[in-house]
Amino acid sequence: MEILMIEGNPFWVEPNGLTKHVEDLSSQLVKQYGDSVTVLSAADFDDQEKIHIIWKNGVRYFLMNRTIGKHLLNDFPNPMPPMCAWVSNNLFVATCVRELNDLLRDSNFDLIHVHDYFLLNALELILKKINIPVVATVHAINDFPNHFGEGMRNYMLRNATNVIVVSEWLRDVVLERFQFMHPEVIQVIANGVSMPDEMQNISGNHNNYITFSGRLEYKKGVDILINAYATALEKDETLPDLVIMGDGTGRRNFVKIAQELWISHRVHFTGMISNLDVHQNLINSAMHVVPSLAEPFGITAIESMLDGTPVIASNSGGLKEIVEDEKTGLLVSPGDVDMLASAILRLWQHPELRKKLAGASIEKARNVYTWENVSAFTRNVYTQAIANGNGC
Repeated sequence: MEILMIEGNPFWVEPNGLTKHVEDLSSQLVKQYGDSVTVLSAADFDDQEKIHIIWKNGVRYFLMNRTIGKHLLNDFPNPMPPMCAWVSNNLFVATCVRELNDLLRDSNFDLIHVHDYFLLNALELILKKINIPVVATVHAINDFPNHFGEGMRNYMLRNATNVIVVSEWLRDVVLERFQFMHPEVIQVIANGVSMPDEMQNISGNHNNYITFSGRLEYKKGVDILINAYATALEKDETLPDLVIMGDGTGRRNFVKIAQELWISHRVHFTGMISNLDVHQNLINSAMHVVPSLAEPFGITAIESMLDGTPVIASNSGGLKEIVEDEKTGLLVSPGDVDMLASAILRLWQHPELRKKLAGASIEKARNVYTWENVSAFTRNVYTQAIANGNGC
């Protein structure tokens, strides 16, 4: 099967979890089924070629120039307003339209798999010329009010032959918001996770830190975690330090919160670090906290489970499908500082509970959330989409 994979990140976003998802799925399809996979994505900011072609793990990457994005980033505010984002994405793709048209015209793709909506609209004319089935994966959902974002996702879903969502919770939200959707064309396929090769057969000391990993935004509950940690620290000063991995628009405010609570010496912000460094921190963590107010899936919870680190997660969104309370982790009410503080203290003061939860969670992560499973389920959707007919 010949597949065109379109990574849906907007041009101004650095490589993130979506980037890794597309990379891991593509390489697994090549490895497991011998498929031919081409990934359409954005090049590094400093890459001057309009189209830069590279090969990685048997996957061909068409990396589009985003020099225009580097200039636009200096002119637009952060975060970028939706209309500016749409115009900028179209300008971004417009710089490469002729080259893209030639490359896609000379290929013989059986199917296009687009990951969220950012590049689909800009590529509409090219996709219509190809006239082949489109599978769309919804990785997240916009917070209301975001009429522009919802309109773009509406466009994507109306033009898709089949749709994949990453959790049952997200499937329910999609069906509620986009009532034209037929339930039978939506398939739930959870994300996969894998241990970096360098981390295989390495065991850590699960006592050194309490960890968080993700974008530093309020909807991720970072402020809730810092306040809960301060509350727990007042009751037990033997708690390990809190290590917050990642970056985002809220970082400055979260640093200020830690300072105002007089715990900045115990809260460490790493900024953006490599996937390998994240896993190295996780295997040395006493517990990993995912305090999101709403989370479509929660990949960091599974990464922690795979590393044998017990998880405390919000009972929200897709997280409650991953973490089974008292079995593979602990669930707390979203936004409840005192409940989260109590869960942190309970796990720290009961190492036997940490060991029990870690054992069950690592087994689930290794058996359920594998790329072998994800690629098999995804390929079944591809077969259905080809049988169903054309999308865009």
